[in-house]
Amino acid sequence: VIVCCIDGRPGASVARAFSSLPNTRVRGLTNKPHAEIREKWAARAVDIIEVDYTDHDALAKIFKHATIIVGITSFWNNMYDHSVHTLASLTQHPPVVLARNNQLTEGLNIVRAAAGVVSLERYVHYMYPDVGPASGGTITGAYHFEVGAKVANYVVVNLPDLWAKTSMCVVGVCIWDWHRLMRRMRRDNSLTLGSSLPGHIPVPWVHPEDIGTFVVPLATTLPPRTAIQAYSGLASFFDICALVEQATGVHISSRQYSAAELTALFGPVGSMLFDQWTFIERHRYY
Repeated sequence: VIVCCIDGRPGASVARAFSSLPNTRVRGLTNKPHAEIREKWAARAVDIIEVDYTDHDALAKIFKHATIIVGITSFWNNMYDHSVHTLASLTQHPPVVLARNNQLTEGLNIVRAAAGVVSLERYVHYMYPDVGPASGGTITGAYHFEVGAKVANYVVVNLPDLWAKTSMCVVGVCIWDWHRLMRRMRRDNSLTLGSSLPGHIPVPWVHPEDIGTFVVPLATTLPPRTAIQAYSGLASFFDICALVEQATGVHISSRQYSAAELTALFGPVGSMLFDQWTFIERHRYY
């Protein structure tokens, strides 16, 4: 089993799930290798392999003899790459667009390399909802959601043999980042949690530890061309505030931000997050 992007939370969850299965050898790919990652996975007998996801030939060599490939790419790894921001300053292109473009290159290389693996039995594609068509073309800036859908569509149209072996894990909103939406108000030192989404609307959140649980059956028991809505539970921002207060005794109020406020809080990703929450408000995600 080959798991792409093992250095991220989704990839790590998938690798842990597969490594607990009998007679299963797991190889985890990362483009940011360091001793801590290798030591962490050595106890689980998971091989860590350094890879350049933009190098198709290197991927093809690594994928050779694989039975299962889990294709995960990360918008955020690219977004936080210093080279993306350097290029953005030189070209005047928004860093969110450059990060999306880099991620798309990586995703296309992964599926093209996977298509050439004779031994492959299942390709599991990690993705978010296809925001553009689902919104009738009204949501255009949710760049972090785009790539998975674009790559999946590419497989359907251009790689029919791979598509016959493909299943899709369509994940919910990542719950591990909820604290990034929390702010302390200067005027009264109170805590707020929110987004541009009205506080009463339920969100399908996914916990990283659950992702491996979703992916393993897609790869081992469910038939190919299966797509699942993979989320851990539904909760609104009102619900989360209540749960945090119940667990900690700390009062947190829900706040709805404007697009301008999100941009002021989160910089270049603020407008992207606004489009994400707008999509959920209008179309309920799935």
